[in-house]
Amino acid sequence: MAKRNHQGIASEYPGILEQVKERAFEQARHIQWKKLAAAVQQANEWEIFTLWLRAVVDAARQIPMAVRRKLETKAPGLLRAVETKISAVSNADTPGHEMWNLAYDWGVVNIFGEPHRDGWLDAVQYFSSMSLPYMKAWAHWERVSREWRTNPPAEWPAYEQWQTEVGAVTQLSNPESVAQQVLNSVSSLPDRDWQRLFSRFFDLVAFSLWMELVLDGDGPGCPLVRDELARRYPGFAFSRTGLSSGQSVRELNSWVVQNTLCINDESVLAALSWHVRNDPAYYAIRNYAAECHECWSEHDPGRSPSFDEWRKAADNYISRP
Repeated sequence: MAKRNHQGIASEYPGILEQVKERAFEQARHIQWKKLAAAVQQANEWEIFTLWLRAVVDAARQIPMAVRRKLETKAPGLLRAVETKISAVSNADTPGHEMWNLAYDWGVVNIFGEPHRDGWLDAVQYFSSMSLPYMKAWAHWERVSREWRTNPPAEWPAYEQWQTEVGAVTQLSNPESVAQQVLNSVSSLPDRDWQRLFSRFFDLVAFSLWMELVLDGDGPGCPLVRDELARRYPGFAFSRTGLSSGQSVRELNSWVVQNTLCINDESVLAALSWHVRNDPAYYAIRNYAAECHECWSEHDPGRSPSFDEWRKAADNYISRP
């Protein structure tokens, strides 16, 4: 979304992409992750919609009546706001691109007004651009745009059809990319199975962060950790006593992956890790763990929190200014 050419910028100027990433992470520290995640989902939906708008307007060289009707329900007020510019859009070399940019500017104010006003729109845009729905939307738009240049359809697809087609995409723009490998792994599982597996894997990641913190503070053999492990991962046991917190976490992760999650495919494990790294929740929980480590090293918390207590606090965590 960041003035509409960031895909090219990302590939040509990796240094700029790193700056965007750092700025996004800094903004994400100051917003509750569930609120950020909801905005990211909304951004993905808006991207899919505006790419449909762009594709149809570019091919039709006008805004078809069916598209106008959809705009009135999906983005009420957009056509009225850009009414004086419609003629220039229709006469442009790429009218869809012009309309797409107008929709972007309108969306910043009318859909993403809060993150724009409060200074966390870059975080929304970054996490959106790192998601599979966003990448699938772009891959579909690129394929359809090429096809429609020489063979436009007799009838323009409805937005709902476009959504379905985006959801069915299995080939991204770069077939050699890591994201393509991730999509291949995700597509190999039924959606319900993938969602359940990811939820359990993310729980393991969060639990590992908590366990390492508590073991660092209370030492090996901590009763709280022992009881939580028995409740959540029955059957697991450390190979020996006196393991460091890091060694303990690695043993737990290896055991759970093999015995609870039953992941035997390295590509599936890589896809799960990729999704965790690109999930706003992960950065909130990781930042909360880092703050806990700093605070607990300076001030004894008295009683270490249970995992449920810690996870709830992490979910509501917002970094101090």
